[in-house]
Amino acid sequence: MSGGWKSLGGLAVAVALLSFSNTLGAAEPCADQVPYGAPVSHSEAPAYTQNLCKRRDDGVGYYLLRYDRARSSPLWAAYHLSRSKMLAAAALDPDRAVFGGDFDVDPQVSAGGYRAPSDDDFTGVGARGLARGHLAPAEALSWDYGAYAASFVTSNVAPQNQRLNGGLWAQLEGNVRAWACRRGTVYVVTGVVHGAGAPAPLPRDSGPPIRVPTHLFKVVYTPADGGRAIAFLVENRDYDGGVAALRDAAVTIDTVEAAAGLDLFPQLPARIADALEGRAADPAFWPLVESSRFNCTRSTLQARAE
Repeated sequence: MSGGWKSLGGLAVAVALLSFSNTLGAAEPCADQVPYGAPVSHSEAPAYTQNLCKRRDDGVGYYLLRYDRARSSPLWAAYHLSRSKMLAAAALDPDRAVFGGDFDVDPQVSAGGYRAPSDDDFTGVGARGLARGHLAPAEALSWDYGAYAASFVTSNVAPQNQRLNGGLWAQLEGNVRAWACRRGTVYVVTGVVHGAGAPAPLPRDSGPPIRVPTHLFKVVYTPADGGRAIAFLVENRDYDGGVAALRDAAVTIDTVEAAAGLDLFPQLPARIADALEGRAADPAFWPLVESSRFNCTRSTLQARAE
């Protein structure tokens, strides 16, 4: 999918092993998270970027991340959610306090002496009105203790406006979990845009400063009903929450791809891509609610709207 763009102004938990991978092919780790292909960039510097596969030691993927060492920032995270995963998440309901809430240094981020950011490198974000924003969301990954824990790495963090992180963005993530529950399976790509007019980066004692994105995006695709998709693009600023703001943030996939310089689902059949990429999503198929606390349960399945 592609298009043109007009400029954007105690509990003991056995954490599963993470797999090390810098490339992705049809038979590579985390291919289960991107069956329609990993996003392809039209503009990034490949010498500074790498794919990081987060998966269980039996090969089941948690999420696939693209990391940019030049910006000390993730570019996108791709992950699969399903009804069974959301039911498991409601049953497990991991306590964030058990994990401490801190982000670990990612051992997969390495090359030429580059030092991956530590949690301490994000100290002071609160004073700037920013938060440690997950790209692959912890709550969406709480279907497995290992997946949940694997989301707490600094490679998965982008500095995000505090009120956006806890407001509109959290509401959007709640809706994505609801869609996974109701539609059975969804594939999600969440990412950042480093556009013009970005705030000053976060300084580091060692390594490139951490860039603050100007925008964030989320694109959701389901193979249900012949293939449906919805896309959102927001500025990295405070928003009033609610359904109206979420609807206003909905854009075409073409818009997101052009803003981020990506082909998001490069192996999606052309007939589906052509039907979806430039078209506004059907609001009846993707109902929006204000709550960010959706839990998939047997009762919600029985009451779900079709």
